[in-house]
Amino acid sequence: MGDSGPTGPLWFERASCSRTVLTGADAVDLLQRITTNDLEGMSATDVRNTCLVDANGRMLDLFSVWHLGTELLLVGSENRGETLRAHLADAVSWKDDVQAMDADEALVLLTLVGEGADDVVCHFVGELPESGHWRMGDACWCAQPMHDGEADAWDIVCQAGSREGVLALLARHGVSEGDEQAWQEERVARGWLEGGREVDGTVIPLELDLWDSVSFDKGCFTGQEILARMESRGKLARTLVGLTCSAEPPLGRQHTEAGSVVVTSSVEHSRLGWIALALVRPSSIEGDGKFSMQGDAGQVEAEIRDLPFPG
Repeated sequence: MGDSGPTGPLWFERASCSRTVLTGADAVDLLQRITTNDLEGMSATDVRNTCLVDANGRMLDLFSVWHLGTELLLVGSENRGETLRAHLADAVSWKDDVQAMDADEALVLLTLVGEGADDVVCHFVGELPESGHWRMGDACWCAQPMHDGEADAWDIVCQAGSREGVLALLARHGVSEGDEQAWQEERVARGWLEGGREVDGTVIPLELDLWDSVSFDKGCFTGQEILARMESRGKLARTLVGLTCSAEPPLGRQHTEAGSVVVTSSVEHSRLGWIALALVRPSSIEGDGKFSMQGDAGQVEAEIRDLPFPG
């Protein structure tokens, strides 16, 4: 474990997160039919989060929709781009005016985190965008990530040809590149979801606390019946929590005295020690939240924590 965590802003290039551009008069209507959130009424500079789910309500992708005026930019989860674009293609009917473009090579996605990130964003776009909106500067667009209430965290999108200029400006303002270890420390501590880990096609959005990304008032969409039933009953089979652990926890499903626990992500944090994200039964939270698992090097003691972990 390292001696200390990051002391200033870091930037991370999110190359595995999909970037898809939708054009055409029916682009919003298409997303309205196949994703969970209400996207009607979006206007230029709006950013809204939504989920792509299957007929059983299982989440296939979590992505943010950036309304750019004449087109929509969809910023998706890690390694889910093919799934998202395949569903978009399948959902377009002969009468829909919608075109989807794979923009993974044309657009660069960076995430900026850490104390002082707000000041850096001001240098790019003049003033901080309001929550739920993006703002454009000379070389990029900036918006808060899809995670509500985040402090000192921003997504930056730029043309591929502007990448080096943006990185030079970040360096000029004291922002360093973060490595995979630093990213996982930030991500797990903040409770951010990752494609292939928490977003893997087996979990329902409500179990991942994505209530703000699901509308129960709009018209029909794929998976609506399942999500509406869960919302009306007010009961979830499992919920996402943080864990503090005495050692590296085993990933996957574990059978514990607290019931079935699915550990989706873990990292040895420079300040917090071993921490993890896990899906647990709500009843597990009602007790003392402590349980043990069998790790590769022996028994691992774990305790349930609220997300995000304390800063």
